[in-house]
Amino acid sequence: MIISLGFGGATAAAAPSKAIAAATGTHTWYHQETIGHSGSGRSIVAYRAGEAGKPVVMVVATMHGEENFGQYVTRGLLEGNKIGGVDLWVVPVLNPDGLAHDRRWLNGHIDLNRNFPHRFIVRANSGPKAASAVETRVIMRFLNRINPRYLVSWHQPLHAVDSYHVKNKGLMNRLADGLRLPKKSLNCNGSCHGTMTGWFNANHKGAAITVEYGSRARSMKTMKGRDANAVLAAIGGHRIR
Repeated sequence: MIISLGFGGATAAAAPSKAIAAATGTHTWYHQETIGHSGSGRSIVAYRAGEAGKPVVMVVATMHGEENFGQYVTRGLLEGNKIGGVDLWVVPVLNPDGLAHDRRWLNGHIDLNRNFPHRFIVRANSGPKAASAVETRVIMRFLNRINPRYLVSWHQPLHAVDSYHVKNKGLMNRLADGLRLPKKSLNCNGSCHGTMTGWFNANHKGAAITVEYGSRARSMKTMKGRDANAVLAAIGGHRIR
């Protein structure tokens, strides 16, 4: 089954949350916290699952508000059998204002993934200076706090696991194999500036990587089931049977 979401205005933007809520099972997470707020005051929420003391890993989605397919994967990680082998943090929605309005941007027409202080340049949608957006500062502060071994950032619609300046080829290969996606150099049309993964990789020992679904969603069963378990295995976790 193929479904298409998130390109039909504000009504469509609410569809993923409603669909997810209708199909939510027993949750895996044991801790929930608001790590900050968006420019319009909406909560940015992180969930913790797995085992404290194991390697810290993180999966995030909806950095761009109209790119909502990744929510299904993150929600799949937050339900079902408990998780072992990793100390997992999940943020299903990094850009709640964008999601609410079915738009890519933060307030002020800023692209969150061009606002980080790594190779930052001022251009259309970058913001007036690095980390000018409150959401950027929220995410940086949280990543500095938990310092994950792996950070997986979900996007669409380029249909690939990113190989551009890849920091951990093993992680890249495991994600590509498990998610049945090709490896491609997603080089932002020549050179990436102000990205979250670039900033993280330059400032942390761990490895950050981008995963891109295509322009059409896979079935909910696939995204919340097979794909969630594939990313979990790629970052070192497993389900406790």
